[in-house]
Amino acid sequence: MWTRKGLSWSRRRYLYPTEMVNWKHTLVGCLLVLTGCGIQQEKEVQKNWPEKLQSLEIGLNVSHSMDTVYATLNTKDPEKRGKYQLKFATTVEALSENLELVEFGAYFREGDTWVLRTIYGRPFNKEEFDKWYNAQNGKIILGHTYTDNDNWLGKSDFLNGNTYNALLYFIGKNAKGEHLVGAQQIVGVMKLKE
Repeated sequence: MWTRKGLSWSRRRYLYPTEMVNWKHTLVGCLLVLTGCGIQQEKEVQKNWPEKLQSLEIGLNVSHSMDTVYATLNTKDPEKRGKYQLKFATTVEALSENLELVEFGAYFREGDTWVLRTIYGRPFNKEEFDKWYNAQNGKIILGHTYTDNDNWLGKSDFLNGNTYNALLYFIGKNAKGEHLVGAQQIVGVMKLKE
């Protein structure tokens, strides 16, 4: 039953002081589950990643400025790559130790298969990481973030409405020589946002 203020009596019980303790414990528990399982969730997603990445442990956090990117005007190189672009920012950081970048790139989903696609037809190297992510010697220092504000999934002269499902990945190695990975999916839609 709703009151004039829009709350039912049963919902108001959470505001009583005796219930606040239980509410706080529930909130703290939920926050611990959400934050503590972040890495675990990435390891579960890893089962769906390309085979090359599946055997590696998570050691990098990768995030994008948006989950879905829509076309914008390409003002950087329209004559070379196309009038429209799927532009966004990507940030990379080490999770627990300093790392040196080995490679990075993007896999695009084609049916049931992940296909590596970059503008050079190969994974990117640490020199390109230094240039685009403002790093030095491919080093990913714990506590620092590295961001490419000019990242893009594709460029085209046509707004064809095509959708691209991509997985951007980064592989680094630690002082022991162990390879660690981080990756994050992003969806691109080659049309203007409505």
